[in-house]
Amino acid sequence: MHKHVVYPALLALILVSATALAEKNLSLTVDQSGNHYRTQLITRVTAKPDTVYQLLTAYERLSSINSLIRHSELLANGYLLLKLESCLAFLCFQKQQTLRLTTDGYSLNAEVIPELSDFSSGWVHWVLTPDGEQTLIHFSSEMVPSFWLPPWLGPLLVKHALTTESINSLRLLEKAIRSIES
Repeated sequence: MHKHVVYPALLALILVSATALAEKNLSLTVDQSGNHYRTQLITRVTAKPDTVYQLLTAYERLSSINSLIRHSELLANGYLLLKLESCLAFLCFQKQQTLRLTTDGYSLNAEVIPELSDFSSGWVHWVLTPDGEQTLIHFSSEMVPSFWLPPWLGPLLVKHALTTESINSLRLLEKAIRSIES
């Protein structure tokens, strides 16, 4: 009974999120092929790249710009440990992701370390491009969970979580930028 009620509600939430994106002048794509989940976001924020970079590399405080992150810690070996939690309706996931970080100018890259993560592979890529008083943000990622997801609902839940969290993270990032600049 629940799956018939929850499923249409999730579709409606995703459509509402997509409508909100059109109003924010940003591009967001979340897709899935098998157990590979890809996200691509392109947007512009009113801040210099230095400010955005400072927030993205405040590794111990990443939960302030991403509500899926419950704990983040830069380990002594240089790896980034993320403890994640995502809940929707009756289903919650608490997972760990450990990332190998590299940076180059305003480019940040992270690669999942499978043996220390609940993901069998994955990567994250941020590129910040100055544009006058603004920064153009290109974000892309691919994650392959190593945990079981129910086939009838799992992909929809993951896509919904990635979509809504991308929008929410952008709002939190903009809020953090305003607090730095005021």
